[in-house]
Amino acid sequence: MEHPNVFFFKPEDVVRVIEKFARDGAPNNGAAVAVLDRIRRDLPLKEDTDLFKYAVRDMRFANSLESVVTELLDAGHAAVDFWPLHDSGASAGNDAHDPSTIVRVGWRSGGSEGRKYSDTKGFEIFSITDSID
Repeated sequence: MEHPNVFFFKPEDVVRVIEKFARDGAPNNGAAVAVLDRIRRDLPLKEDTDLFKYAVRDMRFANSLESVVTELLDAGHAAVDFWPLHDSGASAGNDAHDPSTIVRVGWRSGGSEGRKYSDTKGFEIFSITDSID
């Protein structure tokens, strides 16, 4: 049975990553500009919200969502709740899994390569394929 996990990002970190994508001409940067406007209209947040809602509103951004998550994980700007069965908000960072212990491992299989993120015991948090040959 696969257990869900929830990522928590600070809004300012999300905005900074999406601004970078828009500025650097990343793939789908038109979507980055559009979603950036939507996110800024929602700030300051009054409660936790789901970043995926922006992907539902703009499928171009849906194609970039994994890249946003990866960028935030690589920068150490993600808290991960492995057992999201409690109130998020103030208790979100109180799990036994310290977000600073997220391990990033590169992988290569055949002509493909990517990254896998896990806790120190190998419990997978997130995985992304960077290229397929």
